Amino acid sequence: MSIDELIARSISRETFECCGNELTPEGIALSTLDILNGLKNNNDDSRRIYDNAFHNYKKYSEHIFIYSSQSYVSKTYNTNYCEYESVNTTKGIRLALEQHIRIMKKTPVVMVDYLQLLNIRSTTSLTDKQLVDKNIVELKNISTDFHTPVITISSLNRASYNSKDIDFSVFKESGSIEHNGDILIGLQFQDKSDPNEAKQKEPRDIEAVILKQRNAPVGTKINFLFHAKYNCFEEAE
Repeated sequence: MSIDELIARSISRETFECCGNELTPEGIALSTLDILNGLKNNNDDSRRIYDNAFHNYKKYSEHIFIYSSQSYVSKTYNTNYCEYESVNTTKGIRLALEQHIRIMKKTPVVMVDYLQLLNIRSTTSLTDKQLVDKNIVELKNISTDFHTPVITISSLNRASYNSKDIDFSVFKESGSIEHNGDILIGLQFQDKSDPNEAKQKEPRDIEAVILKQRNAPVGTKINFLFHAKYNCFEEAE
């Protein structure tokens, strides 16, 4: 997704949380598409709820730094040489972290969306498994070197979408993910009998499963309601 779409999704979620649900006397929650279209077909109530949501988003957005896969960061070694690296690599993530700390005097939490899209600068071709293995190790090193959490999203094997329960085998290149991750959390539909039908529900019934946790019990399941239209997870009672 583009940076603009990520921002629009955050604002959409804020409109939903401002309203409490889709339609209230205060206004109508806005989808990402509504926001990207400039509220062309929305009424004054919707514009008012958008203004409130934008105000809320503005409060914390100054602490969020989004890099797209096309973003580049630089490192100057001397007055004659400057190195540029895409943030689509672990080396680029490391350079971006160093740059952020140098400017902001703070170490951020790193979020990578998503693992299988990370590349690597290499003169030799690597298999998908070798690529993921190397990137997982490098992300772990970044977390250790900078003393900061690195939260990474991983895609799942398509063949596992209909599995009864999520486990380590559903992660692509699961060996390295399972071995190096400190905490692994899997998301799945509560009703796993028909994923296509589960996707049609509004909201969708989702559960997060703690698959691995180095210093605490595993197997815990937490239920959520996912309002897909507004990009909002709500913890179910």
